[in-house]
Amino acid sequence: MHKQINQLRADLMAQFPERKDVIDGSLAAVLAGEHVLLIGPPGTAKSALVRCIAQVFGGSYFERLLTKFSTPEELFGPISLQGLAQDRFVRLTAGKLPEAEFAFVDEIFKSNSAVLNALLSIINERVFHNDGAPVRCPLVSLFAASNELPEGKELEALFDRFLLRFDVGYLLVASNLRGVLVGPEPAIAATLTMDDLRRAQGEVAAVMITDDTVDALLAIRDACRGEGITASDRRWKRHRAPPAASSPCRLATSRAPRGSCTRPRTARRATASRDPPHRSRREATIEHADRCALRGDQHTVDRDRDHRSPIGPGPAGGVQPRAPSTGNFSHIAGLAPLRAVEDATEHPADFRHPGGPDDSHEPFEL
Repeated sequence: MHKQINQLRADLMAQFPERKDVIDGSLAAVLAGEHVLLIGPPGTAKSALVRCIAQVFGGSYFERLLTKFSTPEELFGPISLQGLAQDRFVRLTAGKLPEAEFAFVDEIFKSNSAVLNALLSIINERVFHNDGAPVRCPLVSLFAASNELPEGKELEALFDRFLLRFDVGYLLVASNLRGVLVGPEPAIAATLTMDDLRRAQGEVAAVMITDDTVDALLAIRDACRGEGITASDRRWKRHRAPPAASSPCRLATSRAPRGSCTRPRTARRATASRDPPHRSRREATIEHADRCALRGDQHTVDRDRDHRSPIGPGPAGGVQPRAPSTGNFSHIAGLAPLRAVEDATEHPADFRHPGGPDDSHEPFEL
């Protein structure tokens, strides 16, 4: 099974260039039974990638483009006329989302509350309430796409349920674009079955995470809070609860959840300042310096003060603009071992060489 997953990964990368992180994250989500949000402009092969993954496993597939005029019937099926005659509000769900194993919902944040509220229980609990009766859904993973981040508190609950989120852009390398232009449409033969997937998910669930991994997650959580980033308890739970956090590839693809803010628009605003809107940069810097000083790490205090300052020392004693933050928390005391964790999960077969082998040959660990 491990060999088949690696071959699938290589085939997907060959047909979808410049999509390494998205492919790894999507396969990790399928193995862990989680959901993926793809944010990017139209025409970036988001739906084509999801279709290929569904075809490989031979699972039932559902796809829908949502608008503000979308109705629940489009996703959950029409109302049964025979049920209405018996004073029952039953939907006919055949061929709709409640019976799909893989689903792709485009422009998910543009729909109305009637549709979005019904999605919450399907995504989180895999349950659809039909005429008040809970019905189990066979959904493995739901992939959603949007051209922009959601706005408004009413979308926070839905946004929080996507554990893996990726920015998908247009192709940058000319040779990759040439290959897409002259090559055939993406298609991968069905080499696996849903039974194979369930066995692989069982292997993922059987992997035991160590206390060191839990400590690393707690350190990342503290570092995120220090940077003004807040993630919900549900997201941290899904990172460590089986089968979600049992897979090392999950840790490699999600790392510090920089976009995992409970307030979606805050994530984008915080890119410049990395601090909550209600705190000034000076207040955040002083607080962080005090925290480091309590740990007796004066070197971290001095270095982090320079890191946060709008300007830093130049090569000749002058000043130069501070480089934008990259989201790397290794400068914070106690987080240096996290780089080793990331390298080990990102390049398990070539751990001693940070550069690692070529992307197309990197093994994909369960």
